[in-house]
Amino acid sequence: TFKFFPDVTSALDALKNKQVDGPSGLPRQFDQIRERDRRIATYTLNTSQYMMLFFKSSGQGVLADASVRSALARAIDRVQILDTVFSNRADLALGVLPKGSLGYDSTLAPITHDIDSAMRTLKAAGWKELAKDGYTALWEKQERDRLEKTKKDTADEQKESAPETTLLPPPTLEKYWEKNGVILTITLTAVDTPELATTALLMKQAWEALGIPAEIVMVSNAQLSKEVLQPRAYMALLTNIVIGADPNPYPLWHSTQVEYPSLNLSQFQNKDLDALLDAARKDIAADERAIQYKKIQTLLHRELPAFPLVNPWYTYAIDRRVQGVTVGRMMIPADRFATMTSWYVKTKRVWK
Repeated sequence: TFKFFPDVTSALDALKNKQVDGPSGLPRQFDQIRERDRRIATYTLNTSQYMMLFFKSSGQGVLADASVRSALARAIDRVQILDTVFSNRADLALGVLPKGSLGYDSTLAPITHDIDSAMRTLKAAGWKELAKDGYTALWEKQERDRLEKTKKDTADEQKESAPETTLLPPPTLEKYWEKNGVILTITLTAVDTPELATTALLMKQAWEALGIPAEIVMVSNAQLSKEVLQPRAYMALLTNIVIGADPNPYPLWHSTQVEYPSLNLSQFQNKDLDALLDAARKDIAADERAIQYKKIQTLLHRELPAFPLVNPWYTYAIDRRVQGVTVGRMMIPADRFATMTSWYVKTKRVWK
């Protein structure tokens, strides 16, 4: 029998009151209940869900440069996210394919937190460090120009105003990065959930420690599709995605999939990648697809149109009177019932 609850708190109350034998997808606060109630057994399953940072790499923006994407990724402390956000109940992601999936390549070099490497990457790409005084002078000029424009527009309301340009934030950091008159800044959009909100804040702090002003825009699930995904109205997007056992990366990465409702959220376009994705779709044999998938993963790992952060675990609780429970890898939540035919509650002695 399945019972449905409006929120996690209600499901946990039902578990404490013995109204259910096992709610699914338990959050971190469940640890306090588990410590007090020894009748509850918990099982941890690896999942195919990823927390992923997508860089919108189309057009002429700063994120079109793979060096900038690499520097932003190396500034992020994923171990801190693992500890602070997930209480170490997650794995660090390695590449864009789930561990254990077809074509997964465990030999990829992990992208680790390294501020010095991020700085060297930016410098090699032509970005120059700008002291706070220099940035302040640019910001003050911007504000003067904006004030003059406001006065002019007010005096001539009939004249169509020029499009608003991206404004520099007030000078609060000790250093900045400049290239060809452009200051490196980033705006991060994230769905307003506790895990994503905390992760976004940690990323903002990491980027600003590197000298990159960062703005966070939180949106609700209701806003996500119409106001963010449909118009592709984001610079960088932090969200969760689920990838199957046969990952079929075509929808996420092929250049024909950049427009809504397709799923190339990075709007990444690369002819070599398209060729690999097309070849993988034509291969019927799993071993041939696996070869293509490894090549795809290597290319994406190098170009970084998206940065996989962590692979959260799925915690499943069940009353200890239920026996015979075994767990394995879970691609979708229903997979926790894969061995349900072996579960049992009642036992009795029999004569042999």
